[in-house]
Amino acid sequence: MRILFDSKLTMHKDPFGTLVPGQSCTLHIHIPTTAQAVGAECRFCHEDGRPALSVPMTIQEQKGAYHIYEGKFSFKETGLYFYHFYIKKPEGGFRLFKQ
Repeated sequence: MRILFDSKLTMHKDPFGTLVPGQSCTLHIHIPTTAQAVGAECRFCHEDGRPALSVPMTIQEQKGAYHIYEGKFSFKETGLYFYHFYIKKPEGGFRLFKQ
């Protein structure tokens, strides 16, 4: 099983598309229970690579073999941001780049 996230689907990112400053956005990432994740966060960086925001994600529910993690955020400033997920495990963690 694999971790599921597709920024083009509103079940994973709502609203779809570009955000305006102050607009709230909700992310959902589906992590298989077999991954034994103990947490997740979404880490945003500015275009030049400087850290911008770290969004903690918490389990909202379990659907079948997946835990659904949710995080909410908004940006204060207009800009181009890049992001990745950090999946926490008992023995450490790993970065996950999805689109």
